[in-house]
Amino acid sequence: MTSTSVSSLKKAVAEAFDSIRQKRPMIHQITNYVVMNLTANATIHVGASPVMAHAVEEVEEMASLANALVINVGTLSESWIRGMNLAGKRANEKGIPIVFDPVGVGATTYRTEVIIKMFDSLDIAILKGNSGEIGKINKEQVLVRGVDSLTGAADPCETVRQLAQKRNKKTVVALSGKTDYVSDGDRVVIIKNQCDRLNQLTGMGCTVSALMACFAGVTKDYLVAAVGGFVVMSVCAELAAKDQNVCGAASFQVALFDRFSTVTGSELEKFMDIEILDDHN
Repeated sequence: MTSTSVSSLKKAVAEAFDSIRQKRPMIHQITNYVVMNLTANATIHVGASPVMAHAVEEVEEMASLANALVINVGTLSESWIRGMNLAGKRANEKGIPIVFDPVGVGATTYRTEVIIKMFDSLDIAILKGNSGEIGKINKEQVLVRGVDSLTGAADPCETVRQLAQKRNKKTVVALSGKTDYVSDGDRVVIIKNQCDRLNQLTGMGCTVSALMACFAGVTKDYLVAAVGGFVVMSVCAELAAKDQNVCGAASFQVALFDRFSTVTGSELEKFMDIEILDDHN
C-alpha cells in the first residue's frame, strides 16, 4: 500500500467530516444503557442520524437501512447478544460497515467468550478499544478490572499493526489512550491531541466509536474513519477545555458537546496533531 502523507490524511478527515453534515448518514447503534443518550446526541451534533434499535424482531431490518452499524457490548444480555449477531450478519450481507467496541473484554469468562466469538464471526470494518481490550483480543497478557484496563498493550504501535494484519488487513484497529493509535496493517497513525478532562466523564470511548461510525457511513476508507472519530473527540475536547465557562466536569461536558455541533472540517484539519508510520518504519 502506498504511503499517505500527514497533510493528505488531515485533508481526507476534514472532507469526510464535512460530508457527514451534507449526507446525514443513518447510524444504527446497538450499545449499552450507560451511554445511549451521549452517543445519540454526539451523532446528531456532528450531523448524522442515530437509531438505537436492539430488539431481535427488528435489528436485521434496521441494519439493512443504515449506513453504518455500531456494536458495543458494554451491557450484555442474551437477547442483546442475539440481536447484535443478527444485525452484524445482515450488515455484512449488505456491505454495511461495522464498528465493534469490545467493552470490558477480559473482565469475565462469559464476556470474553461472547466478544471473541462475535469478533471472529463477523467482518468488522473498525475495531475500537482501549489498550487492555485491544491487547486482550491480540492475545497479550493484560489485566482488566470491570471495564477498566489496569495494564495494556506493551507496544501499542506493534499491537494495532499485528492485529490488523491478523485480520488480513480487512479490519482497521483503533487503540485509545493518552495517545491514540490506528492501523490498517500497513500504516500506523498516531493521534497526539489529548485532554485530561475526558477522564472525568463516562462513555467518552463509546462516543468515539459512534463518531467513527459516522465517518464510516460516508467513506470507505476506514483508516480515515477511525482517525476521524479520535480527532473529533480530542480536538473538540482541547477546544472545550479552553472555554471560559468551564469550571468542572459537568460544564466541560456541555462545552464538549457544543463543540461537536459547531466544529468544522477546516478546524479539525488545522488543530489535529498526527504522525504516520508506514510499514517500513
